[in-house]
Amino acid sequence: MTEEYITEEQASELQRMYLSVFDSEAGRDVLANLSDICGIELPLYVGGDVNIFLVNEGKRQAYLHIKNMCELKPKQIAFLLNQSRG
Repeated sequence: MTEEYITEEQASELQRMYLSVFDSEAGRDVLANLSDICGIELPLYVGGDVNIFLVNEGKRQAYLHIKNMCELKPKQIAFLLNQSRG
């Protein structure tokens, strides 16, 4: 089974959708709240518990994905999305 890859044009449209949500005062407030909730400024590994590390890394990855979708160029977004598909 072959997977379709994301084109730069598709990445640009996807970015437009993300920006329609997050490129406003309310959207920026939501991102700031997500940054706090996801512990972006905190260390990932706390107390020697690998499960906490994995949960923290998952939250961090979700937040960073949103930020990347809003800030990177469409060509970079397409590259990252295609890399994540293997």
